[in-house]
Amino acid sequence: MQNDSARSSLVLRNALDLFAGAGGFTCGAASAGLNVVQAIELNARAAHTYGKNNPETDLIVGDI
Repeated sequence: MQNDSARSSLVLRNALDLFAGAGGFTCGAASAGLNVVQAIELNARAAHTYGKNNPETDLIVGDI
């Protein structure tokens, strides 16, 4: 039987990036082993930058 730390290293954790901006949280989360599956950003210019930096992430441009 594996211990909890070994088991958690085998599981990719999903995350959301709220108030995403240009994607700083997404970058840090990826470095920490998280998979950011969706981001939300209200500002269209910031969302455009986020989309360029993170094309694999589903981006919602709008208010939460």
